[in-house]
This record gives sequence, C-alpha cells and structure tokens, in this order.
Amino acid sequence: MTNTPANLGTWVDRHTMRFERRLPVDLDTVWRAVSDARELGHWFMETEWEPRVGGRFEFKHGWGGTIGVWEPKHAIQFDAEAGGSTRFELTTVEEKTLFAIIDRLSPTQTVPQHVLETGSEIACRQSGGPGTHWVGLAAGWHGFVDALQSNLQDATDSPEFQTLVRLYDGVLEDQFS
Repeated sequence: MTNTPANLGTWVDRHTMRFERRLPVDLDTVWRAVSDARELGHWFMETEWEPRVGGRFEFKHGWGGTIGVWEPKHAIQFDAEAGGSTRFELTTVEEKTLFAIIDRLSPTQTVPQHVLETGSEIACRQSGGPGTHWVGLAAGWHGFVDALQSNLQDATDSPEFQTLVRLYDGVLEDQFS
C-alpha cells in the first residue's frame, strides 16, 4: 500500500490491535491526559468513572464496564461488559513518552447494532469476521491516538475520519485476505 499516513495500527494477534505514538512530552503530562476524566474528554470520550481497579466506567457513547488495571503512570485497562478490553500503556523512552492503545475484542465480537444502523457500509465492514476489528473501529482508534498527540502538541494534522475509514478498509482487507 502506498501513500499511507505513518503510525498505522498493528496486529498483536487476530483479535488485538495496537496503536501507538511517541510523544515529545514527559510521562506526567501524558498520565494526566489519560487519567483525568476532564482531560480524557478533550481527546478521547467523555466518561464517568471510578479511577481504581474494579471501579466502574461509562463512556458517553454507551461503552461501559470495569477498570481491570490501574497502574499510575503506566497503564489503565478498561474491561468491557460486552467482552474484550482496551488498555492505555505509557512508557518513558529517551525522555519522551511512548503511548499505546491496545484494543482486544472478544473472539465472537461483531459490529454492534447501533453502529450498523448509523455507520456507512465501508465503516461497518469486518473483513476478518467475528472477533476482528471492523473498519470504523480501527479508524476510530487511530483517530484517538492522533487526537491525543494533537492535544498535547497543539497540532491539527490528523487525517479526517472518512480518510482513515478508506485507509483501514484497504489495510484490513489486506490483513485478512
């Protein structure tokens, strides 16, 4: 594939994708951005949560569950009620912060009904079948890590969601064909 933006998501395994960015800011700054509900709402999603292991979380768009990992300045893992998990990881690398979102789907996960009703045909395509990321989900995770980077650097160079949808449609098709 040519002319693709840098920093594409990668596969950990069939059900898990990893999206990461090297951020030119210190670990404390990134930790605040991912662990403070007000800050999280600026680049990710508005949430109500109990920031501790076992605490409940509910993101604005109906995604809820419990916090499975809360390791200050290192990791937060959201264990979804529907199965699967999303983990934020932070590591210091050469005075910068490596930030990653690792998203693992349940092996039986299919595109949720509310997404099927509101998303485009392409955004709802799940090339690998149940338990694999659909196009709009991969594009969304990519957009979130771009948004965090933009938020911390006062930049606005992230591709538009529909551009990411078209990109990940090809990337996922190639991965699972």
